[in-house]
Amino acid sequence: MKTTRKEIRVLIVTIFSIAMVCVSIMSTFGGEPWRGLISSTDALKGQVEERCGDSPPQFDLATQDPFSDVRYQDPPDDFVSPFASCRSAYEEMMSSRSDCSEIGGGRMLLVSKTGKNDPRWRQGVFDAVFDAIQDAIEAANHCDTIIVRPGIYREYLSVDGKDVKIYSDTWNDAGTVEDGNERLDDYLAERIDLRHYYDTGKRIVVDSRKTNLKPLKRAVRTILEGGGYSEGSTLGGTIDCTPDDRDDPNRGCGNRRPMVDFTAGTTRKTVFDGFTVRLMPEQDHTIPGHGHTLQCRGGFPIIRHNIIYNNGSTGVGVHASWKETTPLTPPCRHDPALTQEAFRNADYRNTNIEYRPVPLVYDNISYQNNGLGLGNNHYSCAVMVNNESFWNAVPGEEDHHQSPGIGVRHGAKVYLEYNIVYENAWTGIGVRQGYLQPVDACNGDPKNCNHINERTQAVILHNIVFNNGSTSAALENQGGIGLDGVGLPDEPVLVQGNIVFNSKVSGIGVRNEHAGVDRGFVLDDTYALIVGNTTFSNARNGISCKGSNYGVTHCTVVGNDVYWNSRSGIGFAENSTGYAFNNVTACNSKAGIVTIKSDNKNLLLNNIAYFNVSAGIVINPGSVSDHNILSGNNGQEASCNEGPRSRACKNPQYGFGRGGSGAGDQDLFTDPLFKDPLGFDYTLKTGSPAIDSGVDISPYYTGWIANGNAPDRGGHEQP
Repeated sequence: MKTTRKEIRVLIVTIFSIAMVCVSIMSTFGGEPWRGLISSTDALKGQVEERCGDSPPQFDLATQDPFSDVRYQDPPDDFVSPFASCRSAYEEMMSSRSDCSEIGGGRMLLVSKTGKNDPRWRQGVFDAVFDAIQDAIEAANHCDTIIVRPGIYREYLSVDGKDVKIYSDTWNDAGTVEDGNERLDDYLAERIDLRHYYDTGKRIVVDSRKTNLKPLKRAVRTILEGGGYSEGSTLGGTIDCTPDDRDDPNRGCGNRRPMVDFTAGTTRKTVFDGFTVRLMPEQDHTIPGHGHTLQCRGGFPIIRHNIIYNNGSTGVGVHASWKETTPLTPPCRHDPALTQEAFRNADYRNTNIEYRPVPLVYDNISYQNNGLGLGNNHYSCAVMVNNESFWNAVPGEEDHHQSPGIGVRHGAKVYLEYNIVYENAWTGIGVRQGYLQPVDACNGDPKNCNHINERTQAVILHNIVFNNGSTSAALENQGGIGLDGVGLPDEPVLVQGNIVFNSKVSGIGVRNEHAGVDRGFVLDDTYALIVGNTTFSNARNGISCKGSNYGVTHCTVVGNDVYWNSRSGIGFAENSTGYAFNNVTACNSKAGIVTIKSDNKNLLLNNIAYFNVSAGIVINPGSVSDHNILSGNNGQEASCNEGPRSRACKNPQYGFGRGGSGAGDQDLFTDPLFKDPLGFDYTLKTGSPAIDSGVDISPYYTGWIANGNAPDRGGHEQP
């Protein structure tokens, strides 16, 4: 079933107005025999090749992107993350400045390296011409439009106190052809030795690849570039210092200017559209207030159609701005000219927020930035749609410096959809509460405690996430989509309709390490709603739900296809609890669904466990499992006939004798009759015993819609 973006927005609003209500889940992916590059080419040990195939599922995004028909659709300019505080912040900000429609559209300003000799200026359609982009911004009035001609501009931009639209020009160098909105099929991303560049100023290309998104021609030829070493040491790399020594005489050396600074108060009437932004100098991440490449500290701009790469900080960084801060001037003995003002924030509570940022970030390519590709920190309410994020890392610090493709923490509340995220040093999409000080420190001085007093929340829809995690990073940070210490009981983090594969740990992993009220966090527990995802070929579980001593992890896992993972399909472990409804777990190296390591109660209904190498479903004594179909698990036949040998066929499939509590009264041990399991299509054939034979799950979860006389078992209702 294809779902329009408008329909998705309406349904998401429903999720957050009615507890635990979600959109109906239908298969977007059924029938797609994904073929492409996967790191392993061997079947998992013990799989039945006649049922599972002899090679892993493969995915070629270039030819089989299930979201290709929505890739380049523009979301509405007023699209806001579906949380009440985000909507309030947006409405308050947008009413704070004059609406551009009341001004009459403003002036048209031109930026060109050739000034009045430029052919576009001679066309007579512009009100003024400038040599530099920042000069045009300074001269612009509120709601003016700035058009930037092709070329390389080595400068830093700041939009402050007004809203302006900044576009790369659609006309070519000669001003004779309007071709800038053409998409380029052959754009080549280049990865350089970033550490060597910081040390010497020389770019050495070490890898290259075509991007999945096709950039605009005008973005490729209109370049905003860091001054680098060509304009002197003041724009070069960070001078070596001891980051944890506040008295180090060179701690403040380096650069903390963002390449483009959308200052606090900037609204959605500011647009930055169609630029290459590259070679920002390396930032000292230990200095408070260090710059990001495109920075929104309390700003609300629209950032779209850009290529952001080889920069010394996060590609796009979104943070709140603060009412009260303390100016900070770190020392720089090496070269006093490098000294720049920073700030220290003494109060991170929401009462100190000046502007909660609500930017709209879409159709950008962000790669090999020193940090995150796209970052959401303190109270961000960003909407990030259809971006591509890869190769992001902090060179030499992959083991401890956070660098997911898309990061969300510290009370942020974001909406992420249709993004392509891969080959980043840490998790592809990471959503966590963030590091806070211990509660004892907060009790002693609560105002000066780094205490975020709102829960981190997110809506994560229809993203493609694969091959993330550097071997240098901690294993827990090498996953596909990772949640930790986030969500609320009536507003769980929603992870829906994503495709996740080839993670070095679990494809979708929910944990609870960043929680615990007694440790200074907002809540003890984690809350996640995981619906309609496809996750395969991961090095651990396809979907993992794991609690801790700090609190329970609550997972509702519904309608997912989980197969060919190197451990179990779906796992509930340690201090976790929840529901698993209408999932298909097939051909995993261990069990299909397992709760045996969880001491809490779990409810498993309407699932299909198919030819998993170990048991189909293994539950702990406190859990309940029924109305499932188990077929061919643990080396058994596809169907268990009645008779003397029936028990010997059934018992191994639900872990009898291995701690499993046994089959449910309404469980079936039969072939579910999938349409094409060798092609990884787990929709049901006509006549399948799974059709209309499930149990109603609406007392526990109201988002599943049955199309027949009763719910089907498995993840795909019949149309």
